[in-house]
Amino acid sequence: MKQSQSSNNSPIVCGSTGYPLTHSLSPAIHNAGYKAFGLPFVYLTFESKDISFVIKSMREFGWRGLAVTMPHKISVLKYLDTLDPLAKTIGAVNTI
Repeated sequence: MKQSQSSNNSPIVCGSTGYPLTHSLSPAIHNAGYKAFGLPFVYLTFESKDISFVIKSMREFGWRGLAVTMPHKISVLKYLDTLDPLAKTIGAVNTI
């Protein structure tokens, strides 16, 4: 089933954040899958030491999802509106 594109016909943005991310194969893997299934998504990396900036950007630009890697798995918690009970128990998240 094809997903509809955003209202302005631009791709739906997903990605990952952490520092460093230059080694990440996630964009190549995810973008190949999106293309193979004809999905209007794009997967980007948002390399930053400042997780508050990344979360602010995610909200402002309406990114659909974000994988969170080191060093932000714990520090991101205070910027989230809700937490899954398991994430609360663990004290960390890896997907928003």
